[in-house]
Amino acid sequence: MLRDPVARLISDYRYQRTPAHPPFRQFIEAFPDLASYLACKPEQNKMHHYLSRYPGQPVDEVIDEVEREFTFVGTQEAYEFSCRALFALLGRMEAPTIYARKTEDNTDNQVDGTAVLREEIEAANALDVKIYRHFSDRLESLRQAIEADLPPFLPRDDQRP
Repeated sequence: MLRDPVARLISDYRYQRTPAHPPFRQFIEAFPDLASYLACKPEQNKMHHYLSRYPGQPVDEVIDEVEREFTFVGTQEAYEFSCRALFALLGRMEAPTIYARKTEDNTDNQVDGTAVLREEIEAANALDVKIYRHFSDRLESLRQAIEADLPPFLPRDDQRP
């Protein structure tokens, strides 16, 4: 499951500035604002880093390998559809248990002007953006055909009357 790189970076930044992240005070000191976090090279292109077989692997090669090695690539932005498709491939039509964790809002993790920052975040994470857009566009282009064949989730045992 891939996530929009801009949403991922902002979410990660916001979460790490809450008490739910134990070293949050050190994080706030190290990254006083989103711009400083965005400039931190190890925080850029995390998707590419995790999917690459070796450092510096060309992004097109990473995309080709993911297409060969994975049966399905979903997105967080199409989460319900992605789960239904993935579970159908696994022969399971029971709805998964979803544990939603929302980052608490506080005065330390507010992010303003995300529309303006979007271009900067995308530029700093260009490899992730290319990977994400490739698979997100592909998923959306196939969505109608796939969705037509997907039955709805069945209720889990703990949800049945």
